[in-house]
Amino acid sequence: MRISVIFILNLLLVAPTANAERFRVTSPEHRVAVVELYTSEGCSSCPPADAWVAELVKLPKEQLDALVLALHVDYWDRLGWKDRFARPEYTQRQRRLARQNRQNSIYTPEFLVDGRETQGTRRIIERIKTANRETAPLSLVLDVDRRDDRLDLTLNSPQAKGKPWKARFVIYENGLSTEVKAGENAGERLEHERVVRHFGPALPLSGGLTRSLPLDPKWRKDRLGVGVIVEDASGTPLQALDFRLPS
Repeated sequence: MRISVIFILNLLLVAPTANAERFRVTSPEHRVAVVELYTSEGCSSCPPADAWVAELVKLPKEQLDALVLALHVDYWDRLGWKDRFARPEYTQRQRRLARQNRQNSIYTPEFLVDGRETQGTRRIIERIKTANRETAPLSLVLDVDRRDDRLDLTLNSPQAKGKPWKARFVIYENGLSTEVKAGENAGERLEHERVVRHFGPALPLSGGLTRSLPLDPKWRKDRLGVGVIVEDASGTPLQALDFRLPS
């Protein structure tokens, strides 16, 4: 009886580990750019920008290395179509970055590269390439444990010890589409890549950081990706990681 009880307890202890898939991702020596697209399904000017993002992320990292994110804002929702991906916190982030850039207003589609307003696809490419030519001030190692209902993330950076640097975890989803019934895009089928599902707060890195992020059952787990953004005290990106979870 005692042997059986011990055997059952051991099974219970190892079961969570057996159900998890572990991946390790390391940052390159160069700096990875952070590209943010502020967009909305209610905006008729946004689908071409969304389509350009879908092509951008197909490029090999050896050519262009960037963490590309599509953040759907909510201020178009009152104009005929409610974007199911929109979050008020993304609108708030766009407003804060606009103040930093001394913009007179916010708009969609808007691109920012490393927190700076960037107009024109050629200029976006140039800024990504400029970032990739720079040596990163820190190295990152990200361990991802994928479980049925969550992602357990552990981030380490020896250079961050004693520095006022902070890190954000991001979850994005690919391969999404919507049949728009009203608003400026009524009758259109919109395709989306890199839709941000979770944009975490900036947390002190201090050499290491661990977070457990729940996965919404509505998300397609075979289409998810994880991003990491490390910022200095002013909020300027220092380094980033982009990892598309294997299906």
